[in-house]
Amino acid sequence: MLQLMEKVILQLHRSNTLRMNKIQDKDFLRMKRYVDKRFPGAHAVVRMSGQQMAFQIVDELGFAVVSQELFLPPTHTVRKAWEQAKYAAWFSNMIRKSNAAFSEEKMFKKMAKESGE
Repeated sequence: MLQLMEKVILQLHRSNTLRMNKIQDKDFLRMKRYVDKRFPGAHAVVRMSGQQMAFQIVDELGFAVVSQELFLPPTHTVRKAWEQAKYAAWFSNMIRKSNAAFSEEKMFKKMAKESGE
């Protein structure tokens, strides 16, 4: 009876692990598509830093997707590199939208309109 319970628990654990792997694979592909849409031809490369390997995502021209200005630590897995690239792409898009909303031209028009009233 105990062996049967152990087999059932092991089988449930395996099926849950497979289910989680499928979910993680879908999330990874979604993340990769997000980055590839904004940086066509993006791919992972290995950069050697002394004795350590660090993964980095670059676009088709070889420029890093994650800017050095963000001061993100080097990644030691490909998945983490793609996660950093996704958040860097999201962050740069957010900044680009914010800069357009607060452009100097719009601010001058707003101030001129307020002072004219």
